Amino acid sequence: MKQLFLVAAIFLLSSCASIGTQFKAFEEPASGDRARVRVVGNALVKAIPGKACIDWSTPGAGTVLGGIVGSNGFRGRSLGIPAGRDASNAQTAEFYVEAGKPITLVLLTTPESRYQCNVAVSFVPEKDRNYEAQMMLHLTQCSAEVISIDSPWGVVTGKRVPYGWYNSQSQGK
Repeated sequence: MKQLFLVAAIFLLSSCASIGTQFKAFEEPASGDRARVRVVGNALVKAIPGKACIDWSTPGAGTVLGGIVGSNGFRGRSLGIPAGRDASNAQTAEFYVEAGKPITLVLLTTPESRYQCNVAVSFVPEKDRNYEAQMMLHLTQCSAEVISIDSPWGVVTGKRVPYGWYNSQSQGK
């Protein structure tokens, strides 16, 4: 029994290590040109600053909307972003991002989730603007959409990021 527990603990720790951002929050910029982002989600959401790809080794990458294990990110935090879409069935997190540089948001399901789904989206926020990213796990799929909640209100042009455990070098930067 003790050996089984040890093997299970090693497996769990190694899977967390592969993500690298499990236990740390996203590092938001303290100054400079910034924008505000509200993530609305019902699963774990992480962010990679300054990249339009998934690269967990990027300085500042981390959790923005955490779950039960690891970092909570900014779950429940409000920066006073104006109301966006209905978020009554989801958690929210508000944080600052660097304007003029890409940010990639990644929705990840955790091993205990009944459904498995992962999706990522990247966009370039503009200075002093407010954004809302809907990162949702549905019964048969997951979705990611970013909207501007400033005037004019609407969907932000971004790009779907191929999901996988790789870094920017395998993406060709």
